[in-house]
Amino acid sequence: MTRNLVDVDEETPAATSGHQGPSAVDLLIAVTARHHGLKVLHYDRDFATIAKAADVETEWVAPPGSVN
Repeated sequence: MTRNLVDVDEETPAATSGHQGPSAVDLLIAVTARHHGLKVLHYDRDFATIAKAADVETEWVAPPGSVN
């Protein structure tokens, strides 16, 4: 089942915790990568959230919290 990326914002735990969730730019990057069958390389927790909620392949470029 493929989920709609525009629904990610409202359905993620981040959205209910006070964090605004993935930005429109993050979602645009994710949907473009998915459309072209590409993996999103990132250092941004929002992309990890998007990957959990939608059919988008992502990979951290460094472990979370390891880069200042």
